[in-house]
Amino acid sequence: MSPIKSIAGALVLLLSSACATLNQAPYSVLLQGGNLDVLSEQVVAAGGEVTHQLPVINGIGAKLSQAAIDQLQQSAEVERLIIDQGVTEPSQDAQPTQPVAQWLMSTSGRPSINSQL
Repeated sequence: MSPIKSIAGALVLLLSSACATLNQAPYSVLLQGGNLDVLSEQVVAAGGEVTHQLPVINGIGAKLSQAAIDQLQQSAEVERLIIDQGVTEPSQDAQPTQPVAQWLMSTSGRPSINSQL
C-alpha cells in the first residue's frame, strides 16, 4: 500500500473517531418534572450523571450524552429538558439598545447612564 493511501486511511479513521466522540460528549442539562427521585433514576439508567438537586424548581442538573437526551425526552416524567448553551462574555463596547435605555428611564423615573442612546 502506498504511503498516501495509508495516511488517507488513518485520517479517515481519526476523523470518524473524533465525530463519534463529539456526538457522545456530555451536555449540561436541566430536567424538570414531578418526582425528582424518579428523574434521577432515569438519568442514571440512561448513563448520565446527576450533578445538582434543584427542589425549588422541581428539577435536577445532569450531564447527558445525546443518546441519553433523546431517551429522556420520551419519558412521561420529564416535563422540561433544557440543554445549557453556555454564556459568553459581551464585548467591551457592548451598549444597551434604545428600547432598553428607554425602559431603564421609564422604570426608574430618572435618566440612566445609558439613556442618551
